[in-house]
Order: sequence, then C-alpha cells, then structure tokens
Amino acid sequence: MEKQELESALSAHGDQIKATQAELLNTIESQKSELILVKSGTAKMQEQLDALATVQAKAEKEGQKSEIISFTKDLRKKLNAEIATFKKFAEDSTFKGEINLLVKSFLESDNANITTNALLPGGEMEAGIGKAPDRMPFLLSLVETGTTNKYQISWVERKTRTDNSLLVAEGVAPANPVVLGYETKTLTVKNFGSYIKVSNDSLDDIEWILSEIKTELVTLMMLKIDGDILAGTIALNGYDGIKTLATAFAVPNAYKLNAGDIANNKDVLRAALTQLQVANYNASAIIINPVSSMEMDLERDKDGAYVLAPFTTNSGQVVAGCPVYVNNGVTSDEFVVGDFKKAKFVYRKGMDLKIWDQNESDAIAQLKTVTLYMRATMRIKAPDYLAFVKGTFTAGKALLNVV
Repeated sequence: MEKQELESALSAHGDQIKATQAELLNTIESQKSELILVKSGTAKMQEQLDALATVQAKAEKEGQKSEIISFTKDLRKKLNAEIATFKKFAEDSTFKGEINLLVKSFLESDNANITTNALLPGGEMEAGIGKAPDRMPFLLSLVETGTTNKYQISWVERKTRTDNSLLVAEGVAPANPVVLGYETKTLTVKNFGSYIKVSNDSLDDIEWILSEIKTELVTLMMLKIDGDILAGTIALNGYDGIKTLATAFAVPNAYKLNAGDIANNKDVLRAALTQLQVANYNASAIIINPVSSMEMDLERDKDGAYVLAPFTTNSGQVVAGCPVYVNNGVTSDEFVVGDFKKAKFVYRKGMDLKIWDQNESDAIAQLKTVTLYMRATMRIKAPDYLAFVKGTFTAGKALLNVV
C-alpha cells in the first residue's frame, strides 16, 4: 500500500514538473517575442536619432540659431535615455520600468498660419557703426602743450633791443648804452562746449548709444581744437591760430631758378625751409594736403622718369631733414612750414563729459542732456611769428620761376 501511494505521489509530482516546464517554455517564447520588438524599436529610434543628427549638422552648417540647435540636442538626449531603458529590458527579463514617448506635431504642413520666418530669431548684430571717417586731428602732437590753474596766461616779450656795443680803448666808455625794452602779454582762457539731447527710451533700449554719443562729442571737440590751432582767430575763437599769424612765403634773397628750369612743389618747400633758417628758426614740420603730396610723388621729368630731389628722403616724405605731414586740415595747393613748438596750447580744464536730467524741460520730457566742456587757449609769442611760413604752391612756383 505504501508503495502504491509513493508511486502515485511521484507520478503527480512529475506531471506538475511537466506543466511547470511547459509554462516556462511559453514564458521564454513570449520574452523572445518581446525582445524582438524591443530590438526593432531600438533600431527605429536609432534611425530617428541619425536623422536628427543629420538635421542638426545641416542647421549648424547653414548658420541656424541656437534655439533650433538646442531643441534637437534636447530631443536627442531624451531619446538616448529611452534607448538605455530598452537595453535594460533586453538584458534583464526581470527589469521593471516604463518607457515614455511624447509625440507632438511640429510645424504641420497644413498649418498656413505658421511660416519659417515667424519662428526664426533676430539676425546677429554686427559690432560697430557704419559712418564716414573723420579727418585725423594731429596738431596737438606737433605744438607744445601745458596747463594753468589761472583764468589767464601771461608772458613777457622783448619789445626792443638796441645794440651799441663797440670796440673802445682802455679807459674810454662806449658812446651809448645797450637799450632793452620788455612787454607783458596776456591771453584769457576760453571755454569750449558742446551738447546733445537724448531720450531716456534710447538710453534704455539702445545699449551702445551712450558710448557712441561720448565718442562723437569728443571727436568733434578734437576736430574743433585742431582746426582752431591751425586757423583760429581772436574774433571767432579767442586766440589766433598758426596760419593767422604765420609769415607769408617769400623767396630768400629773391632767388630764382635757372632760365628754362621749372619750379615744382619740392622747390617751394625747400625755399620755405630756407626762409625760416634766415630768420634763425629751424622747422620741425611741413603740412600739406593729400593732393599736393600726390603731385610730389607723381612728378616726372621730360622723359617720363619719376623725379626724386636729392634733398628729399623717405620717398619724398622728408624734405631737407624736415618731416612732411599730410592732412586735410590744409586745403589743396596750400602749405605750412614751421617750428611748431613755438606754438603752445594751454589747458585750464580738460574735457569734462557729464549727463544731466534737470536741464530745461528734460525731466518731464523724459530726456537727458549730455554735455562736453573744457577750457584752454593758445599763444604764439610775437617774435615767433617768423617761425611759421604759409603759402600756396602755385604762388611759390611763380616766384621761383624766371619770367
């Protein structure tokens, strides 16, 4: 009896094992199908990622903006995360997890209210402002400069000198004394000023406008100073400039070229340098216009060969040892030669730029006034008027040529 019960129990247990094996086989087959689907899904998602990478590379190549690039990168990151989840399903049948895919319609072709232009961000703003160039101020680098803490500058000039020096015998006095006379000269410091009004909205909304205003005001002030140093008058500017006080060109000792020779611009400049030397001055600079400089460079002899005078060097930019400065501050055909250190520009107050909101009706009109202010003057001592020579090449060549 016991044997039969044991055999029966074993038979029942064997059936149970077979049933369990059959169930396991079914489960494995089911997992295989799921794994096949997972692998298929993974392959499709990789294809999508590859397509997105191609779109991204094309966008970068064509200069698309950061908003489009960041979207594709973000989407790629999310899809990569889901692929990792797929791989865990494939590697571990006991893994429990979720896959979340968010599908959206983006720029549907049948949506006529959405256009590419409407979604693109603003174009890249190039730095800088397009504007015509200004003449380069240069005279402050040639003249002497100084400062004062007074409202006037004063200096002393020798007005007269009579030389009665003689050879005399021992114990005999000269017939007349040497006579000297002096005079005090004074100039009042002058005010320079300019301003511009700008709206608060412009200052708020245009990030570069204040810097540009400062640049423009300072540039215009520098050009004003440069022009006044060269050609200012007491009536208009409070002091006389170099050209106003300079001596007119005159050929030293009434020199003339040989008959048949034709004077050129270099000849005139060489004669002007001699005019200063005769007056016991040595020129520090020559100023001419770009057109006059071109004429000097392009000068040819009767055979068409370029002419470079023996007293010029550095391609004609140095005449008899004196440097030539080319600038539109002087007009075509005009020249100025001089010892420019004999002119002195004196500052009482340097450039002072301020922003005001209490000028006139600015406060209620939402405006600000930007001002630039300085105080200065310039002097050339009367005896040093001979240190500067001015003229035109046309008139100068006529004086040198034999009529």
